[in-house]
Amino acid sequence: MAALSAHARVAANRFGMGLRPEEIEGLSSGNPRAWLLSQLSSPQPAPVSSLEGSPIRRLAEGEKNKDKDAQKAIRREIRQQFTGMLGRKFTHAITTKTSFHERLVWFWENHFSVSTKSPIATASIIGYEALAIRPHVTGKFEDMLIAVAQHPAMLLYLDNTRSISADSMAGKRQKKGLNENLAREILELHTLGVEGGYSQADVGALAKLITGWSIDRESGNFQFRPLAHSREDVTLLNKRYSAPRMPNVERGEAALRDLARHPATAQFIALKLARHFIADIPPESAVNALRDAFLRSGGDLRQVYEALLGLPEAWQPAPVKLKSSSEMIISAARLTGVDDAPRRYLEFSLRELKNTPYSALSPAGFPDTASELLGSDMLLRRIQWAEEAARMLTKEEAPPPDSAAYITFGETLHPDTVQAIANARDRQTAYAILFASPEFQRR
Repeated sequence: MAALSAHARVAANRFGMGLRPEEIEGLSSGNPRAWLLSQLSSPQPAPVSSLEGSPIRRLAEGEKNKDKDAQKAIRREIRQQFTGMLGRKFTHAITTKTSFHERLVWFWENHFSVSTKSPIATASIIGYEALAIRPHVTGKFEDMLIAVAQHPAMLLYLDNTRSISADSMAGKRQKKGLNENLAREILELHTLGVEGGYSQADVGALAKLITGWSIDRESGNFQFRPLAHSREDVTLLNKRYSAPRMPNVERGEAALRDLARHPATAQFIALKLARHFIADIPPESAVNALRDAFLRSGGDLRQVYEALLGLPEAWQPAPVKLKSSSEMIISAARLTGVDDAPRRYLEFSLRELKNTPYSALSPAGFPDTASELLGSDMLLRRIQWAEEAARMLTKEEAPPPDSAAYITFGETLHPDTVQAIANARDRQTAYAILFASPEFQRR
């Protein structure tokens, strides 16, 4: 079988989550850019995951009644359902026919990173992707920003449920103050970027504008608490947001929409997309083109992706981006034709490669550059993982390793890799060599 064209390989490996055997025919005969664009119109839906009843209420009841057995039971249930959700998340990424769309879901989920720092936070994350990220991946950036900022997972993770304006009725009564965590990360990590020109006063202003953004302890859903909301006029980035007659959620939403449309936000998002899809240090021309598409379209993400797919820099055949651990896990399973990700494979891989979703060490999410991805022992861990992954994934239906390597990497396959695969003592060893190769480790 002939190798894929250079553009077909880039489409499957750099823009997608890795080549699956059944994609070879379509990529060989079609237009790779059109193949990617079609995925933005008809992505595969992912199952919505949620817990029955409000775990927040049930945890609170257990604490109130000092029922330790009840607390342990709900925590165990939350952990089990969270683990099941992770399994479905990886299986969907491995089997999806719209892997470009799926890569975008993972990109934005990492951009708006949340973490399992408590049982309540873990429970709220179970529906985070399906409700706050996935519906907006091809829509307006501002809609995704608001959906994320109002989702319980983000409100709990960055402590906005504890934020009370000192001038509010609740603030005067309880003598509590602002929590600026969410406001700071919205400005620094979600919109303008650290060099976006905002001040500490702007952090405080945004924190006031989103006071009262909290959760309903009964349902676990978003709830606006007017008694905690600031009743003052607020100035953010030189724009005044007048205090409404009655506190409402719209004032904070208006501020987020203004931030989403800001030129600094366009520059920051353009840089992150270019870094993810082109190079760790992307060409300035590519960043500028994506920034202009963002501004021109008012943050219409589909139009930004179309601009990305039109950049010559994005189609360079040499793989230059180091795969994250999750990307390696997914692409290895896709290449061998796995339909149902073995739980032992996922558990082993996530444990060894230290890349379990929702476990990033900071709100900045997981790193996206080679210098950050390869820690002191991570290269050795990747090689050891390749050996075990090959053992778990090798099956009769999988393509022969030499054919899989040739089809996937074509002329970019180094002669030493070709020779090592050819000289492997068996099929499993050949796949281990392929998974550990420099070609496979990059996209």
